[in-house]
Amino acid sequence: MPDISFNTEAGKTIGRELLVCYLNTGTQAAPVWSPLGRRVDDSATELDWESETIRDILGATYGTLKKPKISQTFLPCYLDGGDAAQVKIWNLAVKDQDAQALANQDMLIRHIYAGTATSPFAERYVSCMIEVTGLGGEGGGNVGMPMTITFGGTRTVGTATKDSTTGEITFTPSVGGVLPHRLVPFRGKGKILRLTRRLRPRISDKKISAAVKAKCERKAFPPRNCKKLRTGEKNEKPEF
Repeated sequence: MPDISFNTEAGKTIGRELLVCYLNTGTQAAPVWSPLGRRVDDSATELDWESETIRDILGATYGTLKKPKISQTFLPCYLDGGDAAQVKIWNLAVKDQDAQALANQDMLIRHIYAGTATSPFAERYVSCMIEVTGLGGEGGGNVGMPMTITFGGTRTVGTATKDSTTGEITFTPSVGGVLPHRLVPFRGKGKILRLTRRLRPRISDKKISAAVKAKCERKAFPPRNCKKLRTGEKNEKPEF
């Protein structure tokens, strides 16, 4: 993916409101992106690169990084009945205490300052964890619901436009913005097999399709990706 330029004026700092986090309050098929951060005066994503440094026996120092674990805290996050994102999170965390649903939320980060002004850069994470860490506040004050979000699942990059009339956010993935499968080409016909765990259930050898066995026997897969199928054993699976 080519580098992206900022769409703000050179010499000026970038306003905090140009970086917005959204929660999908609709469905996966028909997402509705609701912003998070109402009445939150300070919030930033934290990137944990799991950095490690070593010094080799020659005295040189080297460092390693892993892809970052990204999290963001929203505090105090006072409750507001007009905040669709808060309402959804409150129902999942306080009313239902649905830990599994809270650990599988669809989120969007919109970088309004990057890319074009009308179609800025955005990144979507389909399986984020929202941890509500409290509920309440001081006497005579407001009810707050602080939370920490850990962005996870498949990351898809693209652009996110905002309708000037309705304010609706529409996310469009970039070509090649996500690689959810490991692709292995068949030999000869140029086809592509998507290898996922769903295609490799633990089933008995008798239930393995004849076509799959035939492909392996003909070594249709590259040798490093296909081992000989074991027969005569129960609960075995083909090993790719």
